[in-house]
Amino acid sequence: MKSIRYFLLVFILLFSGCNQPRLVFERPGSVDLRSELSAGKAIQLDGLYRFYPGVFLSQNPEATNYIAAPVPGPWDLYSLPGNKRMGPTGFGTFELEVKVPQAKDRLALDLSDIGTAYRLYINGELVGEKGKAASDPARHRPEVGQEIYHFVSKGPLLDIRLEVSNFSYRKGGIW
Repeated sequence: MKSIRYFLLVFILLFSGCNQPRLVFERPGSVDLRSELSAGKAIQLDGLYRFYPGVFLSQNPEATNYIAAPVPGPWDLYSLPGNKRMGPTGFGTFELEVKVPQAKDRLALDLSDIGTAYRLYINGELVGEKGKAASDPARHRPEVGQEIYHFVSKGPLLDIRLEVSNFSYRKGGIW
């Protein structure tokens, strides 16, 4: 199965086969893309995200317990407090803060093959969803496919949150 790729696209350009520079995350869930976006490049957002297992931040914004989670990568391998593993099923929120240039207001996010269900929030606003992300199997509905979400940056910081659930596939998370 292909790895999930995140691309931040400037002026709605899609690049295929580009040699992507490796991003330097300031800390888990935080990356500075001001110079990369000023150069008009598409950027693959692979790295350490903040992951809140068993929590949808849209429903529990006060949550503070997260782990540093590699994206892409199945959450089956994540180590949780108490020497536990996430396992293939469950739900949670991936969070990434991105510093962007003030002048770059038109951006897009390309989400490919999250094989579960998700809701995408940017700066607290629901931008899109695929399937039905839910905290229980009865309400979860998986859907696979690529989507490109266009949005306007209203300031120098983007808060990107993906609420993901999986109760239907052999691995979960963003892979």
